[in-house]
Amino acid sequence: MNNPVKIKFCDYWDGFDPKADALYRLISQHRNVVLSDDDPDYVIYSVFGFEFLKHDCVRIFYTGENVRPDFNLCDYAIGFDDFTFGDRNFRWPNFMKYEDQISELATRAPLSAEAARGRAKFCNFLYSNSRADPIRDRFFHALNAVKHVDSAGRHLNNMPKAVGDRYAQDWTTSKIPFMAQ
Repeated sequence: MNNPVKIKFCDYWDGFDPKADALYRLISQHRNVVLSDDDPDYVIYSVFGFEFLKHDCVRIFYTGENVRPDFNLCDYAIGFDDFTFGDRNFRWPNFMKYEDQISELATRAPLSAEAARGRAKFCNFLYSNSRADPIRDRFFHALNAVKHVDSAGRHLNNMPKAVGDRYAQDWTTSKIPFMAQ
C-alpha cells in the first residue's frame, strides 16, 4: 500500500471510535491510514466541537446532521446535502454508511395510504442535535400546536424513551417500529 496518510478525527460525539466508522474503513481500503493526534495530514471533523481549528492541515467537515459546511473553515465537506461547490462537497448521506440496514429496509413492504390513515398517532419528530437549523424547532412547535407530535429524540423530547440509542449499531432499524405508528 502507498505511503501512510496521517488522519485525525475530532469533534465527533462522545464515545466515537474512528476505527469502527465506515469513513475510516473506506479510506483504509485505499490508503495506509495512521491515526495521528499531533501532526495529521488531514483532520476529519464533525459538528460537536472546535478542536479542528487547532490544526493547520487539510480540513474535511463530515456531518450526518442538518448543518451546512462553512467553506471558510474547511477545505472539503462530506454530508447529506446535495449541492455543488466545485469539487469540494461530496454527498454521502448518513444512511449510506449502513448498507446492511438499508438492504433490510428495502425488503420491507411500503405502508399503504389506507394503512397510514388508520394509525392512532399523528406525527413524530426524532432528532437529538439541538444546534441544527432553528427552522426545524419552529416547524415542530407550529405543528405540535395544531396536534400532538411525539418527539422521542434527545432534543425537544416530550415522551419516555421510545427508540434505541442514537449511536447503536442498529439505530436505523430500531426506530422503524416507533416511526411506523
